[in-house]
Amino acid sequence: MPPSSNLTRYLTALETTPKEAIAPIGPGVGAVLLDLRAQRRFRIEQLRGLVVSTAEAVANADEARLQVNHLLADAAEAALADIEGALACLEAGTYGTCSSCGQAIAQRRLAMLPTARLCTTCHYLSEHGGLAHPVAALVATPTGSYGGRS
Repeated sequence: MPPSSNLTRYLTALETTPKEAIAPIGPGVGAVLLDLRAQRRFRIEQLRGLVVSTAEAVANADEARLQVNHLLADAAEAALADIEGALACLEAGTYGTCSSCGQAIAQRRLAMLPTARLCTTCHYLSEHGGLAHPVAALVATPTGSYGGRS
């Protein structure tokens, strides 16, 4: 698996972006910023290691290792994209605001998932096709009965 253009972009960004490029915008944001930067460095190092590991797997014709490396790289790139998004929100002054409804994201949610872009309600709705409550999914069956049973 050759290094993706995203990986190259992330590696270049890490090496060329000064640490002061994203300034804390409010109280408590400094810790979030430091955490996100640490997560960013970890994911970039993880991707660098996967590039080396993948090269070794190619040299040894290790198909299983190539598949695992591909999955790990996809997951690391997705996590890195989430981190970059959170850093961009910090820079823009929109960190902690739901990108769907514009309401504040609960501090408890942000503490657990610093890269969250949706409030709990909007996240739930996006995961469940816009249904307002889990029971609604059961009621909205073709028969119109709970769980599809009479």
